[in-house]
Amino acid sequence: SSMKTSVDYRVFCADTSLGTKNVWGSYTNGAGLYRRQNLMDIGRMYGEPGDPFHDRYVEGNYAYRAALHNCHATIRVTDDKSCSRADNKDCVGAFHHIGGGRSTRPMTAEGTQCEGETWNFFDTPMFDKYNKVSAQMGQPIHLCSPHELKALKERKFRETDSQAYRDEVARLNREVFERERQERDKIRTQAAFIRELLRIDGAQLRVKVTWMASMSDEEILQAAHRMERLADSAHPIPGFWDSHGRIIGGASGNR
Repeated sequence: SSMKTSVDYRVFCADTSLGTKNVWGSYTNGAGLYRRQNLMDIGRMYGEPGDPFHDRYVEGNYAYRAALHNCHATIRVTDDKSCSRADNKDCVGAFHHIGGGRSTRPMTAEGTQCEGETWNFFDTPMFDKYNKVSAQMGQPIHLCSPHELKALKERKFRETDSQAYRDEVARLNREVFERERQERDKIRTQAAFIRELLRIDGAQLRVKVTWMASMSDEEILQAAHRMERLADSAHPIPGFWDSHGRIIGGASGNR
């Protein structure tokens, strides 16, 4: 084909010096395209069974190690050409976490003695630097020994193991998906009502729906169309899930 297609993208790199106090940068667990060899060069993800590694920091550690040598190219997925920030999900977000977040296990082991941000830098040059600075500040790092990790994991998952947690998340998700389905049906009904009342009595519609008072017939039809597109979209409706895929307001319906 002779048709030329342009792709608008921005390069997204992490601040591995920690100047922004944030280890996240080149994400490695999200939906995207990755060069397999680059990931193999980074090495494996720590936290496999038997590893003396605190599993709270598995993802952060791998993301930091990936960011030491790699960046991401984020593609603008909207027609709005003024949308140019790589950290604006409305510009570059093609997928959304839903369904209980990212973890398959609950994170309930708060305040463990060997818990600390230094795990994020394990197996990198920053690891020794971070430990040295912490010691100079009178806050020496205490890493978990294999025995402590075993005890931590046993305490952490004694009452709620990973399968029980997944079952609970699935149950809560079903409740929220049902509430979301009802909201989608409500939006479709509202869109149909707007179209029908516009056909019968546009003036009365503008009285009943005050935010349409100054809109033309065409603008009202476009608004109804957008409502239907939202209701039929595979994307989540705002107000049910936060940016990490967690249920907003719990499963009780209090949003």
